[in-house]
Amino acid sequence: MIGYLLVLLLFMTGCATNPYSKFYTDNTAGMNIEKSGKFIIPTEPPVLLKGNDIQGDGIRMLEDGYALLGFSYFNAGSADDDSAIEHAKQVHAASVILYSHFTHTKSGALPLSVPNTQTSTTQLSIGNYSGTANTTTHGRQTIMMPYSVDKYDYAATYWIRRNAIQFGAVIKPLTDEQRQKLQSNKGLQIIAVVKNTPAFFADILRGDILRSIGERDTYDFDTFEDAIRESQGKSVKVVIYRNGHELTKDVRLKDSIPE
Repeated sequence: MIGYLLVLLLFMTGCATNPYSKFYTDNTAGMNIEKSGKFIIPTEPPVLLKGNDIQGDGIRMLEDGYALLGFSYFNAGSADDDSAIEHAKQVHAASVILYSHFTHTKSGALPLSVPNTQTSTTQLSIGNYSGTANTTTHGRQTIMMPYSVDKYDYAATYWIRRNAIQFGAVIKPLTDEQRQKLQSNKGLQIIAVVKNTPAFFADILRGDILRSIGERDTYDFDTFEDAIRESQGKSVKVVIYRNGHELTKDVRLKDSIPE
């Protein structure tokens, strides 16, 4: 019966394996983090943070110089913090931010087989002897065990500190609405500016649209990376679009770092 109750407990709380590992999505395209010069491998245990705004927390982490290694997402009855920390160690994260949100209560009943022992008494009369005899029958019966468990959506984001940053703007593609406004396909949204980087000191801001770096127009991740590579260690003109106007910033990019 004890073994069955353990199975029932696992059913109610989730699964025996680490859910943060089981439902992890890698954001590095399989990069070998330990051999990459782009990141600082932590030597201390991961810092555990509790968040309530995934987008806002993510922007703050990017602006503080962190990169997103990946994330976990699942629905379960319970998930302990130690499991998240354990997975953070596995992926070399310096910080992990946890989120949880109640979704529903799951109720029902599970069949439980339990011993059913019955004793019957028989009156005996043999010659001058009169008495009773007890007969014990061993069997099992099935009872329904009710359960009720609160279920939650759990999420975790895993972060690692970036090494020397050449430019300092974190970008994503333009929306269709932004292209229409610009009347151009050329440009990238700046969603975060890393503190104490060339972009930060040039007063490039979150929400600006990056049009070009040096001689390179920027309109996707490849052109952005090419522009950074060509301008590393140089002072270049960076054109941004802000509040309906194009502005030109003089920015000196840092030298490259080992891949």
